[in-house]
Amino acid sequence: MWLISNLPLEEALAIYTFRMKIDESFRDLKSQLSLDKIMNKKQENMEKMIALVLLTYSIGFLLGEGIRDRMYEGKKWRRYSGLFILLKQRIQLSEEVISEVIDGVYLLFMRIVLGYVRTNV
Repeated sequence: MWLISNLPLEEALAIYTFRMKIDESFRDLKSQLSLDKIMNKKQENMEKMIALVLLTYSIGFLLGEGIRDRMYEGKKWRRYSGLFILLKQRIQLSEEVISEVIDGVYLLFMRIVLGYVRTNV
């Protein structure tokens, strides 16, 4: 693989890896969730639909990433996006592990929605 950059090698590879994740995300939004086929006459309805699709994508992506991290070892895990694994792969994990993944995604969303608030009790 050729990667031309004036950055240090490790930093350039890290940025390239993030870029590939973004490309995979757009591919998944178009192919897995058919974002490119959404049609609404009113802009407000289109914005609501896109917001719902992106929320669905976020949840599916995080669930798939959690499952992928537990299913695949080595370099093979990098071949698939989290959403692809969730929707297209046969998941062979115990209910306990799947429950852990779901709980982790739930806690992450709760932190995003509610924010981290420190209290003195």
